[in-house]
Amino acid sequence: MPVATNPVTGFGLRLLEQLGPGPAAFSPLSVHACLATLRQGASGETREALDAVLGDDGPPLAVEDPAIRLALAQALWLDPRHRLVPAFAEAAARRGVDCRALDFADPGAPAQVNAWAAERTEGMIREIVERFHADDVMALGDAAYFEGSWTTPFARELTAPAPFTRPDGSTALTPVMHTGAADGYFEDEEVQAVRLAYGAGELAFVAVIAREGLDTPALPEARWAEIAAGLRERPGRLALPRLQLAASLELRPQLEGLGLAALFRGGGDFDGMFEGPGPEVAVQGEARDRVGQFGRIHARPVVLVPGVEPVPGR
Repeated sequence: MPVATNPVTGFGLRLLEQLGPGPAAFSPLSVHACLATLRQGASGETREALDAVLGDDGPPLAVEDPAIRLALAQALWLDPRHRLVPAFAEAAARRGVDCRALDFADPGAPAQVNAWAAERTEGMIREIVERFHADDVMALGDAAYFEGSWTTPFARELTAPAPFTRPDGSTALTPVMHTGAADGYFEDEEVQAVRLAYGAGELAFVAVIAREGLDTPALPEARWAEIAAGLRERPGRLALPRLQLAASLELRPQLEGLGLAALFRGGGDFDGMFEGPGPEVAVQGEARDRVGQFGRIHARPVVLVPGVEPVPGR
């Protein structure tokens, strides 16, 4: 099955390019989904910027496969002193956003949001916020939980320690999985790429590495489309290290680099979100990933963006 190319993929690749070289773990689907919900209440320059950067929402991600567990959720918490514009609340509901009341001055407010994240990620993400400020009035959260079994499982008896080279040139013994089956492979003079399917093959893990050295290969949208279209079945052997991803990301500069500077200015053109005299809105960006992917964007009001928390394939 070909690898999808759509507005969410393109957004993720542009955000990855803004992040530059070095480790990064984030969920483009979650960041895009939260920004798309904010777009429903934006106007003026902010709405124009969000439209230009996000494009269309893309098709809903839904999978019916007993080998895959995929759960997507989004929730909005609002201070009882404020009310959402009915049109925005209806648009959020159509997107599956669960709107709830929350007293941000209550010391127990973070625990309520953290409990939601833990529930939606099967307990894998237990804390997404440590505290709120008294003037915070809204939190928007997006969580995705994924667990998939490989279509062709790696043989446990073939997993063995092998040297893994770090970016600084040092090595460490790492458990490496081996298989002779992959349902897609691409190579040219610059990169090698492999596709490993989950379950019936509707979802897959795709790895792209530079052929020489340890530099991260550039992946603009056109390049990704070329690689995705070129993945073909081919006999061979694959060695893949077991891994866990962890990263701490500051997303504001990258989102501004994509053209969303208006999102971070006070006022923010969010008059379509709150009824009556609404709060001044300005987003501030921070993301933190741990053992997989989890992102967070702070705002006044606060906007929280949890990301995908994957479970290693069996």
